[in-house]
Amino acid sequence: MYLLLLGIIFEAYSQDRTITGTVTSEEDNAALPGVNVVVKGTTIGTVTDVEGNYRLSGPQDAATLVFSSVGFINKEVEIGNRQTINLVLSPDVTSLSEVVVTALGITKEKRTLTYSTQEVESQGLQEARALNVTEALSGKVAGIAVTTTGAGVGAPTKVVLRGNRSLQSNGSQPLYVIDGIPVGGDISNIAPSDIESISVLKGGNAAALYGSRANNGAIIVTTRSGAGAPIGVSTNIGFNYQANTPILLTKYQNEYAQGSAGTYAPAAVTSWGPKMTGQTVNHWSNDPEYLASIGGTYALNPQPDNVKDFFQTGHTIAASVGVNFKNENSNTNFNYTHTDGKGIIPGNNLTSHYLSLRVTNDLSDKLTLDAKATYIRENFSNVLFSGENFDN
Repeated sequence: MYLLLLGIIFEAYSQDRTITGTVTSEEDNAALPGVNVVVKGTTIGTVTDVEGNYRLSGPQDAATLVFSSVGFINKEVEIGNRQTINLVLSPDVTSLSEVVVTALGITKEKRTLTYSTQEVESQGLQEARALNVTEALSGKVAGIAVTTTGAGVGAPTKVVLRGNRSLQSNGSQPLYVIDGIPVGGDISNIAPSDIESISVLKGGNAAALYGSRANNGAIIVTTRSGAGAPIGVSTNIGFNYQANTPILLTKYQNEYAQGSAGTYAPAAVTSWGPKMTGQTVNHWSNDPEYLASIGGTYALNPQPDNVKDFFQTGHTIAASVGVNFKNENSNTNFNYTHTDGKGIIPGNNLTSHYLSLRVTNDLSDKLTLDAKATYIRENFSNVLFSGENFDN
């Protein structure tokens, strides 16, 4: 009985170790509430109170305390024989510098916002560059759905944040804002090389920044101004090439010809004709010159690759050049992008020229001039139709 009691007392004593202390900020020596204090390798921990104080009970063999808080660098401290450990946490510069652009071009720290937001940097838009910049948002922003029509190169896209909210075709689309100015259309014709960043604001609270027009969210585009460029003249050159080809094609039967009830009909649009065995039939073409050259008849054979052979390998070639002139009080940024696109349908092509000139000047300590001019020219050929289309 004596030995059992002694064992219980020893076990209780082995768990009886208390560590106290205060956590403050390196910036202003202010107390830091809500700091997590955990014994490394265990789930034993506590948080600091409103005055930055903590009290932690742990095992005698605890060797290290881990201090962590949002916006500060995590720190590990060896306990040793100490019963009081005071600590100063340093701000996490990387976390604090993560800012997003909100209304009127104002930047705020992302962690201070009361609504969901996500930032897309320009590098992410130019890698695997798409003809339509909104297509590049797909897969880079949580909760976004980007739908592209089958109208070939330069086709419009539909963007929806967090699901449809209206039965109207455009009733669920977000508001687009370019350099603080709301625009009625989309941002498909902006060159990715001229974009500094894109902030995607989601949630109903984002509508407080731009009114009811942003009740479906807002996509805020900030174009290049050369603000971070060094003093003097700096240039940048970019080149991007993409190739695309169809993968999943509709499978058609290649056993029976056009016609009905087993009878061949050159002008038929159904495929209930005879079985194709190489028999000679009248040609379906209505081109007199072509019919004259082949005698008006041809051998009726299956053409299993006729759909595949119709398509071609499309490509997108984009070349851009940017020049920035900066001194102590002013900055001039020029950007030109030439894009050549060829669709997978023969003749479906796009050629675009994008020029932008932006000038900023600090007129005084409280007054800044920011002016921008943009010229966009796009030439389309063989624009495709999606869905059913009937001529009047």
